[in-house]
Amino acid sequence: MTDETKTTEADALLGLYQHLTANKAERKAKEKAYFAEKMRQHRAKAREAKASGKLRPTPAFARDVLADAAMRILASDGPGAGEIRAALTEAFAATPAYAATVEGLVVRGRLKSKYLSLEAPEPERARRVVAMLPVSPTPARAQDKLGASHVLAAVAKAVNDDADFRPPDFLLRDR
Repeated sequence: MTDETKTTEADALLGLYQHLTANKAERKAKEKAYFAEKMRQHRAKAREAKASGKLRPTPAFARDVLADAAMRILASDGPGAGEIRAALTEAFAATPAYAATVEGLVVRGRLKSKYLSLEAPEPERARRVVAMLPVSPTPARAQDKLGASHVLAAVAKAVNDDADFRPPDFLLRDR
């Protein structure tokens, strides 16, 4: 191989490298514009679906509707609200009081639902839907659980029975 051949090969490789790197920024810009347009189209379809009331059956929409249903249950303190509170407490274990904060936001209407109203459906419609279900909507294990009022009553009884009871200092407020 001669020096002249080596030089032309090196020049060809250098030219190819410069072509690829020069077009890299242009390709990135085109790719960014393409994905931005696709995201705009996706959001427009989602807005159309929401306006028409016909959501597409996708996992993302199902997740959003389930979140809305959980907010509805939490706002009405309906059956299953305790499970939702427990799930929130578990999810935000580092800040356990955040579950109560989320519940307060939902109840006050500060945390908005995406697809469902937070108002429970009218009772007659709810009865018709439950009548169509093949099994009881309340699991047997949920029926066996003690409610929060039973727990609070037991704690209050224990506190009242103990004459030496004094709440921890962090619970006492300066008056």
